[in-house]
Amino acid sequence: MEPQVAVTPPRLARRLAEEIAFVVKAARPGFWLTSIWFYLVPVGGRNVLNQAEFWLGLFYVSFPLGVLIYGWNDVVDFEADRFNPRKGTYLFGARGTAERLARLPWRIAFVQVPFAILFTLLLGPKALAWFAVLIVVTAMYNCQPFAFKGRPGFDLLNQAGYLFWVPIAPPAVGRSLVSCEPGQQSGC
Repeated sequence: MEPQVAVTPPRLARRLAEEIAFVVKAARPGFWLTSIWFYLVPVGGRNVLNQAEFWLGLFYVSFPLGVLIYGWNDVVDFEADRFNPRKGTYLFGARGTAERLARLPWRIAFVQVPFAILFTLLLGPKALAWFAVLIVVTAMYNCQPFAFKGRPGFDLLNQAGYLFWVPIAPPAVGRSLVSCEPGQQSGC
């Protein structure tokens, strides 16, 4: 007797693939190199490639951070984005239906929670403070009554937000980084 094998219906597999592609597009992979570059700035010549914390942080600043920042923007800008020809790409973000965008905040939270837990275990309560500030600043950028994205000058704060990672990056790339001197290899 042959073992029964669960077969995923092609339609379900296609819907799952479309949903994953939508969430990845919302994270704007075209902008990941910018956030990765800012993440790497504090590392500056230190030997961190063998530290799990470094790789965790590097992954976080790509997909999870991107889906939080840019996915939130896609949810808020639904009406304007419906007619934006650049939307629906991996560079300029997802173009979703109202139903799909209504589910996106839950997917964003689902992605953030494990990292909030991991960073809190690694860094202590300051990680939760960092997440809280990140959420407040993202809300102020996207939501009324502030909606900085629509106010000249204030909209630049979003771009400066890439630097927000710098204060937390050294501990995230390894606790020993704090005591390392440039050029020092052992223990770093």
